[in-house]
Amino acid sequence: MFTHKIIAVFFCMNLLFYAGNSFALDLKKERGNSENGCTSGSPVQGEITCFIPEGFSVLHVATGDFNLDAYPDKILVLKRNDEEESGNYDGDYEAAYPRPLLILAGQADKTYKLVARNDKTVYCYRCGGMLGDPFTGVTIEKGFFSIEFYGGSGGGRWTRIVTYRYSKPDNAWFLHRDGVEGFDPWTGKTTHETMYTVKDFGKLPFEKFDIYRRHSGSE
Repeated sequence: MFTHKIIAVFFCMNLLFYAGNSFALDLKKERGNSENGCTSGSPVQGEITCFIPEGFSVLHVATGDFNLDAYPDKILVLKRNDEEESGNYDGDYEAAYPRPLLILAGQADKTYKLVARNDKTVYCYRCGGMLGDPFTGVTIEKGFFSIEFYGGSGGGRWTRIVTYRYSKPDNAWFLHRDGVEGFDPWTGKTTHETMYTVKDFGKLPFEKFDIYRRHSGSE
């Protein structure tokens, strides 16, 4: 009996050791990929593949200059591979599957470096009401980038555009403005319009913005 107990303990310890090492290797692999960047000589999908974690795929890619240097940058929006099969909203924002947005800064050696990430700046797959997925894309202008959404139901439509601005002194991105507009789908007439700015949310870093939460100045 005593021998059996020793064997059982030994087996459990080996199982935990294997699981721990497996998790550590996966984490190290993901971090290593993020730090090393990807070469830009291959097609779009190929040059960003190493930034895509297992179980995710590319939802959207935008290219432009968002940090005011001489190198092209990319915005990468990811989605979970099973997000369409999941009931991942159902009124509970906290249960929504994340759609990570990665800021990839172009480097002199034609690689990309992951410089910032936010998992809560892109609405979930079912967050657009009866119209479904509200995400329509990302646009980049010099020093700025905007994430655009469109959703609603039979009785009304809405758009939302979240814009970030690059700060050279901080070498970081901050929320610039957040605009929401509602309109009648039959007449096209605007029913409501709100624009939040720095006066409402202060100096809010890109990484800390949560699209599911109200601005402090919007109560």
